[in-house]
Amino acid sequence: MLETHYTFADEWLRLRTDQCERADGHVIEAYHVLEYPPWVNIVAITAGDRVVFVREYRHGAGRVLLGLPSGVAREDETGFAAAARELSEETGFQAAQVKSLGTYFANPATQSNLVSSFIALDVQPTEKRQLDPNEEIESGTLPFVEYLQRSWSHSPEYQGLHLAALHLATGYILRSRVPRLASLRKALLELA
Repeated sequence: MLETHYTFADEWLRLRTDQCERADGHVIEAYHVLEYPPWVNIVAITAGDRVVFVREYRHGAGRVLLGLPSGVAREDETGFAAAARELSEETGFQAAQVKSLGTYFANPATQSNLVSSFIALDVQPTEKRQLDPNEEIESGTLPFVEYLQRSWSHSPEYQGLHLAALHLATGYILRSRVPRLASLRKALLELA
């Protein structure tokens, strides 16, 4: 990188413009990078093997999308805490135990932030939702297998990073030897 400067910054996003030189000497005058805070999402599964979903208008897409509880990790909290907080705020469900499914780049070509995905089992509705002033979210539950099958529909109804978390959760369930997941694992194997 030869030079860098910021052309926009607020609490949600910073736009960095870099002047870069490739190994072959070619100079890229303006390579734009979006710097977002870390993001989290959570695959929350009830005792009845239902996944907790949110349905929310996404302005960038200009449509209502089906997804998972998700949001920004605050500077003072871990990904685990952020995922549990977002689950509670957006759906009113509480997670007794949260496990990591992994951390990955959102879009490394033009974004610097990481996304961390989590799974929580046997979540229960225990609180009133606490939506942010900008949020208008519908939440509910669907059978996990049905939610997974709907994600195979080739519809742009879903958010890509949430699909990644859903498929990571499916892999976790299939590999897990946790007795609690035996019936869900069996149902997933029957889909094959």
